[in-house]
Amino acid sequence: MELVKEIEIKIKSELVSGEYFDRKQKRKEETLMNDFFYNIYLPHVKQDKKTWDSDETAFRLWVSPVIAEKPLSEVSQMDIEKIKKFMADNNKSPRTIQKALTILKHVFNIAINLGYLTKENSVKKVKLPRPNNKRIRFLSKEEAKQLLELAKQKDNTLYEMCVLSLYCGLRFGEIANLHYSDIDLENERLYIRDPKNQTARVCLVFSLAVCRQS
Repeated sequence: MELVKEIEIKIKSELVSGEYFDRKQKRKEETLMNDFFYNIYLPHVKQDKKTWDSDETAFRLWVSPVIAEKPLSEVSQMDIEKIKKFMADNNKSPRTIQKALTILKHVFNIAINLGYLTKENSVKKVKLPRPNNKRIRFLSKEEAKQLLELAKQKDNTLYEMCVLSLYCGLRFGEIANLHYSDIDLENERLYIRDPKNQTARVCLVFSLAVCRQS
């Protein structure tokens, strides 16, 4: 009975001093990454997130091998960089690395929201790789010829637009925004106004003669 009384007094004392809550918070923040992800994070997001299985795959393949046994509060910016390197060393694309780190960022946000972490999200301090979405594809001479033949069968305006696009490298929006004042037939020039990269340019167009005759 006396032991119970002592425990009660100790708990009350710790409640007043805040020591009880500090110790409870410390235990939360000492939760290992693997334990938090599989026991807390996944059950939490499965309710609303349809792509939770993608989260699990990314974590299992790329995050867990690096920081599985690390407490939440000890995961640092350097650890995130190690994950980036681990993925890059395994020939993963910038997009795949970006996706994995975005998932990890969400994991830490959930940890903060649920009170398992009080420090700033470590992923926020790391520069995410930027995927290069540009695809370079050139038509062969035969493909260009077929395109022009088909366009001419469809519509003469379409044909002329295809000629300009092929010879000048113009986008549809640039062609559609052309005005008569932008066309210099005598010097075979086009003045491209407000193109996508925000800088005006002049295009020398030998194909204007073709358009003029068509």
